[in-house]
Amino acid sequence: MIAISFSILFFPPLTKYVIANQEKEKISIVVKGNKLIVELADTSLKRATGLMYRDKLAYNEGMLFVFTYLQKLTFWMKNTKIPLSLAYINEKGRIMQILDLEPFDLSFRQSKDKVKYALEVNQGWFDKNKIKVGDIIDLSELRKIKN
Repeated sequence: MIAISFSILFFPPLTKYVIANQEKEKISIVVKGNKLIVELADTSLKRATGLMYRDKLAYNEGMLFVFTYLQKLTFWMKNTKIPLSLAYINEKGRIMQILDLEPFDLSFRQSKDKVKYALEVNQGWFDKNKIKVGDIIDLSELRKIKN
């Protein structure tokens, strides 16, 4: 993990190559009747790089960060060009917190609670779809492939 973090910080061209050649596993999730196609960030490398270096994200697409246990999570926007909204989600799929994130912002944004998932979508997607803290995300497709 240290080597990965070092390469992300100090060798962006190499990191872009590694990111571009990662296998991108996608699943469907449903939030209040809204279907999202999400790329899974379920390895250390995928979680460390997230949506870095991407130029765009389709409207009903996102990235679901999957962790193995409940913990306080911290995100930032290093090398991320797209304005995003981030939802911190507990192990039952309940949205615990929603934050807006600005491109290239190096501020650390920590979850208030211990959570197991984080979902990044285009900024404003949650508002436009009237999704709020307390809503449940259907993660049944994720549970099928992770069990």
